Amino acid sequence: RILTSLPPALQSAPSGSADFYALACGASAGLIANNVSKITDDKTILPNPQPSSPSHQSLSAYLSYLVALLQHPSGHVSSAQVNMWVVLCRDPQISKSGILCPYMGGVTVRYMEANVRREWEEEWDDEESYEAWINEFRGKVGVLVKLFAKIDGEE
Repeated sequence: RILTSLPPALQSAPSGSADFYALACGASAGLIANNVSKITDDKTILPNPQPSSPSHQSLSAYLSYLVALLQHPSGHVSSAQVNMWVVLCRDPQISKSGILCPYMGGVTVRYMEANVRREWEEEWDDEESYEAWINEFRGKVGVLVKLFAKIDGEE
């Protein structure tokens, strides 16, 4: 039920700040990353996805919502999701099911756009914290792109 009610609730919430979006994105991504076993246990999602099942439709809508959140220009919002995508890609059942394929292109494009250098004053307190963030972010994105390439190669 959370998968279907959280996206509309967050979309209708008054916001505007990057901090709000980063927290919402992190919480939303955490919900998926912390419940991978529920995804893999649902037989209407895996091992053979049934796109017409309510569980599959809810998960698909939720992942589409997360990809849409990546359009926010904040680096913090972009980095809030990267671990979730890595967790999903590393799960053998999920990665082999093909369920991530519709999202891989959009996620890859967004992370490549977010990976460019930016003025650190926009979101970080000092240049040192920005450098630490960008180096960690680029490392995680590199891992994600390799995992996406592996999944794409299995198709």
